[in-house]
Amino acid sequence: MIVEVIETKNKQETLKVKLEDRELFIHSSYNPEREAQHILKKELTQDFNSDTHVVFLGLGLGYHVSQFTKQYQQNSYSIIEPSLEIFNVASDLIQLEEVFNKNVAHLFVGEMYSVRQIVDQIYKESATRVEIVISPTYKQLFSKLINEFVSESKKMIRQKRSELATNYNFQFNWIENSIKNHKHVLNTPNILDDSFKERFSDKPVIIVSAGPSLSDDIESIRSIKQNNLAYIFSVGSAINTLITYDVIPDAVFSYDPGDKNHLVFEKMIDQDKDAIPLVYGSSVGHQLLENFRGPKYHFITSQDYTSRLLLGDQIGKNELVLDSPSIAVMTFQIVNKLGMSPIIFAGQNLGYLYNRRYAQGVDYDFIDSELTEQEVDHAEEVKDVYGNNIKTNIGFNSMRNALVQFASTFKGEYYNTTKGGAAIEGIPFKTIEDLLNDNLQQSIDKKIWPINKNHMICQTMIRRKKISSYHMKVS
Repeated sequence: MIVEVIETKNKQETLKVKLEDRELFIHSSYNPEREAQHILKKELTQDFNSDTHVVFLGLGLGYHVSQFTKQYQQNSYSIIEPSLEIFNVASDLIQLEEVFNKNVAHLFVGEMYSVRQIVDQIYKESATRVEIVISPTYKQLFSKLINEFVSESKKMIRQKRSELATNYNFQFNWIENSIKNHKHVLNTPNILDDSFKERFSDKPVIIVSAGPSLSDDIESIRSIKQNNLAYIFSVGSAINTLITYDVIPDAVFSYDPGDKNHLVFEKMIDQDKDAIPLVYGSSVGHQLLENFRGPKYHFITSQDYTSRLLLGDQIGKNELVLDSPSIAVMTFQIVNKLGMSPIIFAGQNLGYLYNRRYAQGVDYDFIDSELTEQEVDHAEEVKDVYGNNIKTNIGFNSMRNALVQFASTFKGEYYNTTKGGAAIEGIPFKTIEDLLNDNLQQSIDKKIWPINKNHMICQTMIRRKKISSYHMKVS
């Protein structure tokens, strides 16, 4: 791109760009300031208010941004300039104080960040509604980038709406569960206690989810279990498939605060399989802890403000598990914090396969395992582990994005064995058969899990004793 500074009819400046066989003006060649007023009037919606965050896609010489900062002094805004050539010329010409004031949140120039990264930063940091202002010429010059930005923005908005709906639906459940579960939390060990880190560090683990592909891997998982080649951690509904195939996991994980969550474990409890350790989030549906008779281990979620308030400084920063879209994502955080390696996913489809929601053996009265025509018709498309398009939904996409984020954060050794599942960036696909040949050949010593029923109570008593001793010494 060649960028040339041109004087307009009213003695202002505009830019003319030459790109391949095209020549375009970035601003009006007659009156750029008046054009900037028209852009704002056209692009800002009727719902625009003082809380709206505005994204300017295209800076140019900043006429429209300068007009905006004068007219709307309360609003925060971000600027995306896709062309480094345009920005270099503009930075010598524009009045910086008119374009960049205290309300500017982000400036993205060139191709340093992907569109997805830009959208993530803008929308995750903005607690208000977002509007996009696009300069007319940029719609021609950068149509592909703009379409991708708008598409990713729509996905992010849907995700935020889904999260808000979840928070609204579960907020009362969280409080009620946290209070009713507090006696269990006091009487059970925290899975992220140092004694567990020593036990699980560098041990391989398979996080088994209930996706339709789980049935394809079940015999290999049975072999891994029988030969102690890795820990088998079942998340959510996967326990029903594992029990159906008589594969007993080393632990089950759950954190759903909903009042039907305990029904997921009915088959396990009814068949007296509750000798399997249960690792539960502190705000899990209280009915599960009341029904479950076996050994329990807890973790504290970032969303559980009640438990955090009740336990105070007994919870270390590294013991908090960030609230996430699924128990698989929560478990992924936990096993990373425990130092387990490699971490392997099975049955983590994150998309539709065989028109089923779950693997064989998972059937509930309150939710269909088979998909409806409407669900399939309204599905989105993502790439699977083979590079093909598969159907998915907002919830699955949210889980996949969360796994990508945590994989980037923890940077461990990860594998995804889910045949036909959605591709997860940072977690490469490798069949479970290949993992058995290459990675899982040595038996591990699975020690008995420590049972310290008075863990939190003991810690509280020690803390109170220290305080009492200190007061006696002072007096």
